[in-house]
Amino acid sequence: MRNSLKLLVSLSMVISALAVPQTATRAEDAPPASVAQATSSTLASSAASTTIPQAVPLASTTTTTSPTTTTAAPATTTTLAPPPPIPTPPPAQDPELFAIGGESVIYDAMYQHLNQCVPATRLSGANRYETAREALNLEPVSGGTVFVVNGTTFPDALGAGAAANINESALFLVKKWSVPSATTQALDSVSPDKIVIVGGTAVVSSKVESILRARYGNVTRVAGANRYTTAVALSQYVFPGRANAAIVVTGTGYVDALASAPLAYAKSAPVLLVPGDTVPRSVTDELKRLQVSTIYIIGGTAAISTAAE
Repeated sequence: MRNSLKLLVSLSMVISALAVPQTATRAEDAPPASVAQATSSTLASSAASTTIPQAVPLASTTTTTSPTTTTAAPATTTTLAPPPPIPTPPPAQDPELFAIGGESVIYDAMYQHLNQCVPATRLSGANRYETAREALNLEPVSGGTVFVVNGTTFPDALGAGAAANINESALFLVKKWSVPSATTQALDSVSPDKIVIVGGTAVVSSKVESILRARYGNVTRVAGANRYTTAVALSQYVFPGRANAAIVVTGTGYVDALASAPLAYAKSAPVLLVPGDTVPRSVTDELKRLQVSTIYIIGGTAAISTAAE
C-alpha cells in the first residue's frame, strides 16, 4: 500500500481467522454528560472504493471566550507534541488485489470472480499463522518495531493492525502459550529491534513474552484491564502527543474495524473501541488527550448506537 495501490480482500490473516469471539468486559464508567458528541460517518464497505467518509469536527474542540472586565492570571495550558505527519499517498497506479486466505475462507469461485475484475493474487498457508507469514511478503520489513497479538481472538488485533500499518511495520500472530514456528520464521526474517505485545497475560501469556525476549531481546507489553482500555493504552503508546483524527469502532465485532484500516493509515489515526451502546470513560479521556479535531465513527447504529454517538 505504500508503494502501490493494493486492495486486500481478507477474511483470514488477522481478523476473520480470529473468529472466536471474546466476551467483552463493559464494567467501565459511562461518559460524562458534558462531553460533546461527534457526528457519525459512513465508511464504504467495498475494498475497492477510494471514497473517504465525510466527518464533522468534534463539537468540543470549538470554544468561545466571553469578554470580561476583570484581569486574571493567564491560564496554564499543557502543550502536547504535534501529531505525526499524515503519510504521503503513493502515485496512482493500476490496482492490485490480494486475496489473503485459503479456499476455506475465500471460495475459489469468489476468487475467480475477483480476478476477472482486478488482477488478483492469493496468499495463504495451512493455517492463520502461515498465512500471516505469507502476507508479510506483500510489504517486507526489516528491523524496527513490530506488534504481536493473540491469533485466536480479534479485539487486540483491531487497533494493533492499524498501529502496525501507521508505523509501516508488521503484525504477528501467536498463541496464548506458544509461538508457532511460522511466526518464529517470520520474525527471524524481520529481525526486529523491538517487539510490542498488545494485550494482557490472559491473551498472551508471560511464558510467550519470555520466549520472545530470550530470542529477540527488546520486548514490551501494552495492555489494559479489557479490550477498551487496551486500545486506549495502545493509542497512548503510538500517539504520545496529539492526533488530528481518531477512529471509533465497536469492540464487539471485527468487520467495521477491518474496513476502517485504510482510513486509519490515510489519516494516521488511532483506532478506539466502544461497546456499542455507551462510551467508556477511558475512551472519552483519550479523545480529549489527543485533542483530535475529527472523529470517524465507523458503522451504523446497529453497531454504535445514537446514544453512544
